[in-house]
Amino acid sequence: MSTVAFLIQNYLPLSEPFIYNQLINLVDYQAVVATAKTLNRELFPFKKIWSEENLTSKKRFFSRARYALTGNYPSLVKYLTENQTVLLHAHFGFQGTVMQRLAKFTRLPLLTTVFGVDISAFPRIWSYRLRLEKLFQYVSGCIFLCDKMKKR
Repeated sequence: MSTVAFLIQNYLPLSEPFIYNQLINLVDYQAVVATAKTLNRELFPFKKIWSEENLTSKKRFFSRARYALTGNYPSLVKYLTENQTVLLHAHFGFQGTVMQRLAKFTRLPLLTTVFGVDISAFPRIWSYRLRLEKLFQYVSGCIFLCDKMKKR
């Protein structure tokens, strides 16, 4: 079965149950999660989670360095390949900017959900604004909270 990989900085803050609903209600595709850190697993039980925190500190260090240079994060790319991933779905804009290199490396389409502070407050920071502009030129699609945010 084809897979959508949800790219989430932290799985899963109490303020983001809508992401959990997306994961468990996905139809026609399998969902997997790639995250830096896991939180609240007892409240949001989900089996298919790759978490950077499960790597040794040495492996995490060298994987981050390789990712910065090439866009390849070996253990994550292996996880995505093993799960037959066909789409990367980043939550939210900042995560999309971070995972853009992974999308380029794997040649997988990248969908980014943009909901709040990532499009309203962070763009005031010029370096983040530049990263967002690059992201919007690259992504296969964006989901915005409303038209007003889309026009920003």
